[in-house]
Amino acid sequence: MLAEVRRTIEQLGMLEQNDRVIVAVSGGPDSMALLHILLTLQAEYSLELFVAHVNHMFRGAEADEDADYVKKIAVQWGVSCFVTRIDVPARMVDRGLSAQVAARETRYQYFNHIAAITDATKIAVGHNADDQAETVLMRFLRGAGPEGLAGIPAVRGGIIRPLIDIFRDQIEEYCCARQIEVRRDPSNLKPVYLRNRIRHQLLPVLEKEYNSALRRNIINLADILQAEEIYWAEIVCREMDSCVCWCDDGPHILAAPFKGIAIALQRRLLRALLAKMDISGAGYVHIEGLRELVIGGTVGQCADLPGMYFTVKLYSDIVFKQKHSRYLPKAVPQLPLNIPGTTRVPELGLVVNTSFELERHTELPGGYLFDWEKLHKPMYVRTRRPGDKFYHLGIGHRKKLKEFFIDKKVPQAERDKVLIVTHGEEILLISGYYVDDRLLAVSDTKRILRIVIGEG
Repeated sequence: MLAEVRRTIEQLGMLEQNDRVIVAVSGGPDSMALLHILLTLQAEYSLELFVAHVNHMFRGAEADEDADYVKKIAVQWGVSCFVTRIDVPARMVDRGLSAQVAARETRYQYFNHIAAITDATKIAVGHNADDQAETVLMRFLRGAGPEGLAGIPAVRGGIIRPLIDIFRDQIEEYCCARQIEVRRDPSNLKPVYLRNRIRHQLLPVLEKEYNSALRRNIINLADILQAEEIYWAEIVCREMDSCVCWCDDGPHILAAPFKGIAIALQRRLLRALLAKMDISGAGYVHIEGLRELVIGGTVGQCADLPGMYFTVKLYSDIVFKQKHSRYLPKAVPQLPLNIPGTTRVPELGLVVNTSFELERHTELPGGYLFDWEKLHKPMYVRTRRPGDKFYHLGIGHRKKLKEFFIDKKVPQAERDKVLIVTHGEEILLISGYYVDDRLLAVSDTKRILRIVIGEG
């Protein structure tokens, strides 16, 4: 199995020399095998490894025991470890998410946070070949198109999945042969979740009654479609520049050039556009309704979209509008940042917590660690103002905030919802988009200010 994983890593360029890697470890067989294998390859790639574990607070004492076990293993195996407890059930209620979606979002937010404070270059997670087959079949049952049926990417940005070609029984054998103790999550057996029903009920029946090689065939399908999606992505990007104009009020779909491209490309372009606008949940009906509006709709005709947007046909283009005025953001006055303490921003449903730290480490997601002595005072929170500029480290000089939002493809309606923290007359961070790296805490920082922005 180690040889197979090494081959996957080499073929897909998952690791480079001197990589700093966050390893997501739940304590289960997949993540424990992943950690053990990366430790085996540590000298070969000169890796620096960090363990990250999230207690989602779903399973009470049992989850606490998982966290304690991960801490113990990290000490035994000589790996730095970050563990946190996050109230995911509360997030489910606040944001109207399913348990699995809320847990997944929470995990990756935390992993990205730890990657930021450790200067990690990769985040390794333990998805395996069975996970891939189950995901593709689950998406097929829900009516996904080619993009969804491409399954879980082996590499996406800084996230790598070294076990993606390894089946679950191989992983179990690996752990058993090396006497690696693992934790078991009993929720993985509950038929209340669709994935579990596919894993324990549907797939076994299909393999027994119809095709014993079904999992491998599904994985092969995902591999083919992933290559297709990579091919299409460049074409979609090129056509996006021709068919979509980004204006202050958001994107406009230009009808004339859009009509001139193939139907398959039209559909992919619209899906990519909705993804850029962070509009999720669009199915075949939404995409076709929008496509037909662009091609043959009359002036003033509308097409509905999931969430807060709908589209309206103008003379030569289609614009995006918000459904109800209640979605429009309220102006956020400049509020003094309480240091240390809590600053509430009710207009955005956000809360900013600040505290002083003695060391450059954390167990909380969504936080920023700054060198207190480098910050100008006083400090405030607010939303954007006309003429706002900030120092953009990537270009080495000051940049207009308006131009930055346009470059980032931030919809006009969302720009007044972005929280900004200032120090003196300067912008320190643009929540979710930018932070002035020059002012972040480093190893020899004497006094650290933590800023955590969350919902509240």
